[in-house]
Amino acid sequence: EFSSSAMMSRRKYVAALASLAAVNLSAGDLSAAYAAQASSAGKKVVLITGASPGGLGYATAEALAAEYGFEVVMSCRTVEKSAEAARTLLESRPALNVRAAEMPLELSDLGTVSAFAKAWKGPLDCLVCNAGIMAAPYGTTKQNHEMHYGVNHLGHFALTNQLLPVLRNGNEPKVVSVSSAASFLGIDVDDLEWQKRKYEKWGAYGASKAANVLFTDSLATREQAAGSPVKAFSCHPGVVNTNLARYILPDSMQEKKRQDEVGSQRTGKLFGMRTVEDGARCQTDLAANGGNANGDFYIDFNKPYRGAGM
Repeated sequence: EFSSSAMMSRRKYVAALASLAAVNLSAGDLSAAYAAQASSAGKKVVLITGASPGGLGYATAEALAAEYGFEVVMSCRTVEKSAEAARTLLESRPALNVRAAEMPLELSDLGTVSAFAKAWKGPLDCLVCNAGIMAAPYGTTKQNHEMHYGVNHLGHFALTNQLLPVLRNGNEPKVVSVSSAASFLGIDVDDLEWQKRKYEKWGAYGASKAANVLFTDSLATREQAAGSPVKAFSCHPGVVNTNLARYILPDSMQEKKRQDEVGSQRTGKLFGMRTVEDGARCQTDLAANGGNANGDFYIDFNKPYRGAGM
């Protein structure tokens, strides 16, 4: 249930993740279940935010193109990063139908978001709102919003709403928002910008992820009431070994991770962390197949959350 106040902490975030352990599938079971679901989704176009190599967006792009035959548009903060992401994927999987976005998508600048949406050409069947930051020091966006709230929620909120006219004409259109179990930490709707409290990075992250879930529910309700075919889902990818933890790990550990990626993945597994491929499975499946009920929040692959207050 979403709290309206309560100071958030790293300890509470870890506790929230631990509470999901009982329902999480093992890596082996997860792969088998995912493979059983995979089927041709037909020729569809998906836009993925935050598609840089090494992250969930990149793994989602590869899976949607390889397993479901999607045409994938990979977007990052700059055109150069988008081009690098698409080039890297095509070097290893040249047969995939992927391309880089032609415009930068800097979610911390709503002007850039608006320009991106206005420049969109062609059909769009699915939007995967994947980009984000986690537990970052206090900062503000170009429009002076707290950075987590601005990037993780407002940027995607603006992008989604401006692309809705295109999505409504899509083939089984969907919006998939990558949230987190940190959403259980709650959101203080009376202080979204952290002006009345001492800033707490885990609280800010959790609030932005709660905003993702709430927006998904609202979007699904509004679109359904309007007779729109657009469906919306949000999900928790699990604890994944990605570069998103760059604000958490000491510099020495970050450097070791860069130097020994294989060893880092092996160590991560010992602590229950998922690979990016396993972490991306839930959002990939939702993008391709949808969920059981419009607006659902998934805490794992094929497992919608049914707790109180949701």
